[in-house]
Amino acid sequence: MNPELADLEELYQEVILDHSRRPRNFGELADAAVRVHGDNPACGDEIHLAVKFN
Repeated sequence: MNPELADLEELYQEVILDHSRRPRNFGELADAAVRVHGDNPACGDEIHLAVKFN
């Protein structure tokens, strides 16, 4: 594997693990203008997204 690609892959893994351990912007956005929900029944992943516009 290309050493630069290996470094990028390692960094990507660190970012994913960091977000898993310390989620950001997590919680309910009460005055959201748009809400969507998605899931992947094959693996159980689920996402709820709320957006507020200024």
